[in-house]
Amino acid sequence: MFNISDYFKKFTKIEGDSLLEKDIVLSVLHEVCGTGTVKCEIKKGVLYVTGSPMLKSVLFTKKARIIELLKEKLPKARISDVR
Repeated sequence: MFNISDYFKKFTKIEGDSLLEKDIVLSVLHEVCGTGTVKCEIKKGVLYVTGSPMLKSVLFTKKARIIELLKEKLPKARISDVR
């Protein structure tokens, strides 16, 4: 018999990993840029950040350091760009 609860357990693990990644990304952005709350998402190895143009220019100037720290803290995420 197919147990639906076992099937849904794998999705909760994926969601938990995604929340952990987002927390680490936000902590790195706060550490490098001194930002408060930022809306961001990861798609296909690219970190998309939404915010003011001033925030985006700060992120762009410190992009190399952000990617370096993300590779240290999240080796499985493989984030290669910040936009």
